[in-house]
Amino acid sequence: MSSKTTGHAANSHARSLAEAVILQAIEDLWNPVCKRGCQRFFEGDGFELCSEIAGISYIKQLAMLRMLAYAGPKTSLRCWYFEYRATEILARKRHALNAAAEAVKKEEMLERPMWSG
Repeated sequence: MSSKTTGHAANSHARSLAEAVILQAIEDLWNPVCKRGCQRFFEGDGFELCSEIAGISYIKQLAMLRMLAYAGPKTSLRCWYFEYRATEILARKRHALNAAAEAVKKEEMLERPMWSG
C-alpha cells in the first residue's frame, strides 16, 4: 500500500471520527449526565476543530449552531449561547479573510514597478 493511499485512508478515518464526535455531542445535549461536557465541547474549540477535520464549512457550522439554538434542549445556554458562538466563528473567519486580502494587496504593491517609463 502506498503512502498516498495510507494517507487518504487516515484522512477518511479522521473525518469519520470527527463527524461521529459531533453527532454524539449533539445527541448528548439531551442527556442530563453528559450535557455539561457537551456544552464545553461547543463552548471551546472542540466543535470548530472537529468540523474542520470533518470538512464541514464554516457556513454549515453556523447553520448547525443556529439549529441547536432553536431546536436543542432547554438549557441556560439554549439560544443566546449558540447564537453567540455562531457569530464568534463567523467573525473569526471574516477576520482571517480580511487579513488574507490585505496580504494579497501588499504583495501586489511590492510586485508593481515604482515608476513606469
